[in-house]
Amino acid sequence: SGDAPKGIDQVSYAAFQWADDHYHVGDCITGMKACEPGIFHFAEVDPPYGIDLTTLKRREGGGAGTEHALSTYEEVPIDDYKDWLYDVASEVYRVLANLSFCVWWFGPTHVNLVREVLKHVGFNVNDIWGIWYKGAQGQTQQPDYNLANTYEPFYIARKGSAHLAKPGRSNVFHYAPVPGQQKIHATERPIELMEEIIQTFTFPRQFFIVPFLGSGVTLRAGYKHEVTGVGWDKSEKHKNRFLLQVKEDSMIRKDNVDDETHD
Repeated sequence: SGDAPKGIDQVSYAAFQWADDHYHVGDCITGMKACEPGIFHFAEVDPPYGIDLTTLKRREGGGAGTEHALSTYEEVPIDDYKDWLYDVASEVYRVLANLSFCVWWFGPTHVNLVREVLKHVGFNVNDIWGIWYKGAQGQTQQPDYNLANTYEPFYIARKGSAHLAKPGRSNVFHYAPVPGQQKIHATERPIELMEEIIQTFTFPRQFFIVPFLGSGVTLRAGYKHEVTGVGWDKSEKHKNRFLLQVKEDSMIRKDNVDDETHD
């Protein structure tokens, strides 16, 4: 706490300090093992997919921004993937409170493996997954043979009989992707999507966990809706970029409040 340094307003400084404490640089399994059981109310998990994402993304193009985002992306060797996935899922389940949801992103290559692991550690998994629909403009490396991909799937898993904050909401979330040149992380998703996910699966003043923070966009989405999260990433670069964006977010909110006050 304390006064903000010269040139930084108090609101931005407070947000910056909170965010710095919430974004941990390190390994998520090690970090979760240090957590007490049952302390989180929601988990958003976007692990490496056990595929050569770096090569795939470079083939799709995207320029210098994509190259920067990929430079800090870390994949898990396929031979280790199942055991590693089990370790992550076990810890996520342990640190979640009863009556909690988990959103778990996955690549179609391991669709059955991910469902099997989630169920094995104790989750109730809806076999009909959620969809992030990116819009009509899709991507494919072989347009003569393959349809363009316009969506990404995620499993919706429950610990206990959790209730949705938005009962009956559609399982399709339609939001345009982040342009490649603007990405901090190779798999960064739009903040509007993450805000909607936060509002669908959590209630205000709850506490959530993001084992693979990447750009930190999920934490930023939570701040906008009175929900606080913590998580891990192995890249100090990702954290530094995240903190800059938190500062920008807080300054925008301050400007909006000032405008409303003067109306």
